Amino acid sequence: MSQGPIKVSAPTKERVRYAAALAGLSQSELVERAVAEYVERHAGELFAGLEHAREALSRGLNASVAYALGVSEEDINRIAESRMVSSSRSGLGARPAKARPVRPAR
Repeated sequence: MSQGPIKVSAPTKERVRYAAALAGLSQSELVERAVAEYVERHAGELFAGLEHAREALSRGLNASVAYALGVSEEDINRIAESRMVSSSRSGLGARPAKARPVRPAR
């Protein structure tokens, strides 16, 4: 069995400790069971998230970037287009603008 620390808040750690003691389990056994139950109960949501990511990856770079940043693909397309226009106005022709990190609007 692989071991590694899992960081949780102090109140969560206390809940795990008490629940494990009351259930007669070790803390790791309780966490293993809790994770297994969570994954089983939320399998549909987890699968949907994987499908959404796969779909974004299959649609190309802009869709993948939008998915990773949690913004719309239209926002990424608009930014990419504006950089293409500004670079052509600056005499660079159709060369794409230098890639820079895109931050979602807050």
